[in-house]
Amino acid sequence: MRNLCFLLFLGMAMSLFTKAQSNPEGIPVFQGNVELDKNGRSFSFAFAQGDKVLIKLQTGKKKQVRNVRITTLSGDPVWSKDNTATFEEEISLSREGVYTISIEKKGLFNQNIGLDIFRKPGAMADFNPAWTKHNRYIAENVSFKVDTAVGYQSAVQNEIEMKVFNKYYYQNISLYSYGDQVKGNLALDGNHVQGFPMAIDPNKVPKDAKFKCYTYSLSSVLGGQKHWEIARLASQIGGTAASIFLTPAAGFAVHGAMALVGPAPNKAPVMYYMSNRQSDIKTVGEMKSNTGKAKDVANTVTGGVSKVVGLFSDDAAKTVKNATELDTKTEADLDFTQKGNVTNLFVNSAIPPTEKYFIMTNSYLMQAKNINLNATALYYVPSFFTVKAKEEVFNLKKAQTEKTERKVTKTTEYVSIKY
Repeated sequence: MRNLCFLLFLGMAMSLFTKAQSNPEGIPVFQGNVELDKNGRSFSFAFAQGDKVLIKLQTGKKKQVRNVRITTLSGDPVWSKDNTATFEEEISLSREGVYTISIEKKGLFNQNIGLDIFRKPGAMADFNPAWTKHNRYIAENVSFKVDTAVGYQSAVQNEIEMKVFNKYYYQNISLYSYGDQVKGNLALDGNHVQGFPMAIDPNKVPKDAKFKCYTYSLSSVLGGQKHWEIARLASQIGGTAASIFLTPAAGFAVHGAMALVGPAPNKAPVMYYMSNRQSDIKTVGEMKSNTGKAKDVANTVTGGVSKVVGLFSDDAAKTVKNATELDTKTEADLDFTQKGNVTNLFVNSAIPPTEKYFIMTNSYLMQAKNINLNATALYYVPSFFTVKAKEEVFNLKKAQTEKTERKVTKTTEYVSIKY
């Protein structure tokens, strides 16, 4: 805005650079109509020390302006007038400089005003109201002192104590150990469903020990029959059942993933589940024991309807059947993350065990014998030697050095354009 005002009025101001005139109102600096937009209008002129500024303002339709003020170019207030529609005011200036006359409108719409600005010269009759700025640079040398390393002081000996690594001590913590002898059983039932928590008891962890890995193994074999006895059994119950026991393939787990590579489904004597709900231990038992019973009851009721027609209607038979089936548990009722059939399983993982439950069950015609489940966690603690040694420390020797820098100070002045 200042540069725009400077360009607009520089030519006019040059024509006003005259000797003192006889006009009682002074030397015209600006005369004309002005449109005030939302930002109002500002005018900047140079005035000499002792000058007086005469301002005349008149609005159309006596519509007030919000504020008229005079400030130095740096923003220091000199004079102001608020909420006025017309006025004529003379303001004395105590020092030479560039002054800004600002007008702020009221309302939302643009406003037209008539504005006259006159300079009444003080001691300097010849003075140019056009202005410019001058930058001055003052350079000086500044001296200061800094610390500078000039060598080393005499050595200072200290006796220090250090720890040097010795070796690791390892300790196995038993999570659980389970073994069971199961007799052969040709009927499906819910016996021998066992659940084991996988988490490590923090009270068993040695002080300052770090976890390394945990291991668990599950194995099962046939009962005490010899191979020839198994072969004889195969002739009675069929080759499929015999193959279960003659080929106890080993199952192995990928690191922490429980992805088994082992026997095909229904070819191993032990089934396991990984579940995060303790209640699933009971569900597995109910599922195993209820399935056969529910089937028998349903067959009895539906197959014998014609014989017991005097006792049960068809609807009653269906009701009994449906109620029985609703009580039958299935694998959909479980929340296990993995299941499998194994004869031998070994898992070693660097991932700490969670709170999930490891559930075993014997679910096939000839049930397994000599089932063993073991789980341990391996922890280690480092040990150190304590040694003492002498240490020599060489501190820096310092001296103060004087330095000089060149400092430049910038000052800006806004003055009249003189020629």
